[in-house]
Amino acid sequence: VDLPGEHKQHEHVTPFVGGFGVLAALLVAVALLILEYPDKLVAWLSLLVCGVVMFGVGLADDRWKLSARIRLVIQAGLALLMVYGGGVVLADVGDAFFVGALTMGFAAAVPFTVFGTVGCINALNMVDGIDGLSGTIAAGTLALVSFVTWLTGDPGGHVVAMALLGGVAGFLWFNLRFGSQHRARVFMGDNGSMMLGLMIAWQLVAITQGEDALVPPVVALWM
Repeated sequence: VDLPGEHKQHEHVTPFVGGFGVLAALLVAVALLILEYPDKLVAWLSLLVCGVVMFGVGLADDRWKLSARIRLVIQAGLALLMVYGGGVVLADVGDAFFVGALTMGFAAAVPFTVFGTVGCINALNMVDGIDGLSGTIAAGTLALVSFVTWLTGDPGGHVVAMALLGGVAGFLWFNLRFGSQHRARVFMGDNGSMMLGLMIAWQLVAITQGEDALVPPVVALWM
């Protein structure tokens, strides 16, 4: 009840909009890739759909708190789009268990890829509890991917990694405390963390698989 002469106290609510800048960076990257490498149109469009849908699901979760089952089903569906649309599948895990190189047939690789991708999405989402934590983890991984793709001559992967890194850097500028900024002005939110988890999983699998793999598969675990 508002009484005459009283001042209302408005509690400041930090918005969960960290994913918007990252999504904008992804849109720019995909537009550039379509113009420069139209022969991979299906892969780029699959990347775009995965990013936009994951962002939308995260945004809905921030607003309405979706059930875990809905989130997992959609995440698995996007992982399948990554496999069949993007051609990115985790079939070779290298010597991750110190027993020699381990490879899988396509039938086994697909569910393994889905499992790993969903795990990566939710791992980054679950550490998003302290200001800057998920953002700096994502930034560190994307910086390494950017360096590897630049060093080994993968321009498509380099554009995506650098664009996402720029988006995350923009988020961190408004999230971290420094100088006169004593509180976070934006939070990552599920929209940002889940989308970044999916994009990172996509890139780590892409650079470690196939005859032209840029780095051994076990390196992805460290990255």
